[in-house]
Amino acid sequence: MDVWGGFDVENYGDALFPRIFDVELGRRLPHAQRRYRAPFGHQRELHFNRDWPLEPLGEPTPGRRAELAEGADLVVIGGGEIAHVRDDWLATVYEPRPGAGFRPSELFLDGLGADWEAHTPVVWHGIGIPFDFDDRTAAVVRAALARRPYVTVRDATSLDRLRRAGVEGQVEVVPDSVLLLPRLF
Repeated sequence: MDVWGGFDVENYGDALFPRIFDVELGRRLPHAQRRYRAPFGHQRELHFNRDWPLEPLGEPTPGRRAELAEGADLVVIGGGEIAHVRDDWLATVYEPRPGAGFRPSELFLDGLGADWEAHTPVVWHGIGIPFDFDDRTAAVVRAALARRPYVTVRDATSLDRLRRAGVEGQVEVVPDSVLLLPRLF
């Protein structure tokens, strides 16, 4: 199982999500193997993630999507306010700032893509949506979420943004994973 998110930024919430997810999934599926991926992964040494095994997501190319699908039986995209196309906004939390090829939003929104997701399911878990989608992005989101067997968002505002984008399927609002922090410690 792969878990994708913005875990390689110096932010307490983004650093906690994979740890809480790992503890909770480990309680339920102790033998499940998990890999955690973020835009730069271990290539960015951070205070919060010194000993955490983060792998880089890489560029959203067809070849990279095939590589990501090949090693996973499930992809969980989750945590943080990562469902948007404002990669320029996301780049502001990285130093040095990434160049024009920095496009993790394509992977966070579209996942593996329709062809690969026929064999490797992708789910959204506790996603935040910080901005309304424009018409083009709304179409991508509708198509991607129509393939998703499980979609949850972290708050009612994110759900409202999905509904305004025309997403009609089942979407649940789940509590922030930080509520499970005592189980981590």
